[in-house]
Amino acid sequence: MENSVIKRIDDLGRVTVPREFRLKLGIYDQGPVTVELVDDGILIKPCSKVEGLRLYLDSLRGAICELEWVSEDDKARLLEKETAFEAEIRAIENLYRPGPEKG
Repeated sequence: MENSVIKRIDDLGRVTVPREFRLKLGIYDQGPVTVELVDDGILIKPCSKVEGLRLYLDSLRGAICELEWVSEDDKARLLEKETAFEAEIRAIENLYRPGPEKG
């Protein structure tokens, strides 16, 4: 398998990552990835489901702050709920995080 291929970007700005690349990196359908602008291009990296949720929460936080039709009090309540949800995600993540190896 080659480490690079040439692809076309479609009219919606999408590019298809070759199946072999996705399988090698453990990227599955609907799986979260990070897309990062680097000096010489765009870097696409797999991220864990927890990282994917964190990215979603960051987007949600930004969207809540930009809502023009919602009062500041309602925004504050929504952000409190988002923060509580983030704490729940951290707690669940800690349940599944492997501990130090015993030896």
